[in-house]
Amino acid sequence: LTGASSGGYGVILPNSEQLEKMAERNRRVLMADVAITNAIFYKSDKWRPVSGNSATKTTARKQLRDSRIPYHNTTNCVLQSFLPLEVTQPNQNQSETTDGPEPVVVASIHLDAKSEEQRVQQLQRCLERSLELSASPYPPPLIIAGDYNCELFPGSCVHAFLQNVKRDEQDTMSE
Repeated sequence: LTGASSGGYGVILPNSEQLEKMAERNRRVLMADVAITNAIFYKSDKWRPVSGNSATKTTARKQLRDSRIPYHNTTNCVLQSFLPLEVTQPNQNQSETTDGPEPVVVASIHLDAKSEEQRVQQLQRCLERSLELSASPYPPPLIIAGDYNCELFPGSCVHAFLQNVKRDEQDTMSE
């Protein structure tokens, strides 16, 4: 992956502890010494990873974040907020404090291959974490890509879960 960084791409990965955990599981279950994971690759001359602005978080989100074990990228969900590079470098007529666009949150997922219940739980944790990366009290613009390990046809649990999330967000925005 060092070649990706030198080729104009940045890479966001789970930490080495998470990768080793997955490799151990694969040695035990698959009899293979590999870590299957996910990552986010981005053009470093076009996008800049940014953190959510914790000063604008709602109390409920802060309580959710504080009530759980601190999040880190895992082999199931890699998350990062991004701004276009031209937005992160203000011109001479723009100050550093000018409100800019909401960062886009990218989620790279690799959901459980066997259990639909596990897939829904993993996706729920990933979506909860995406809220923490929002720079506003509203859900951030979000791109979810990766291996869902299921068909997203009507009737599947993952499809139903995503439909409910979409309705909840629409209700929140209309209030």
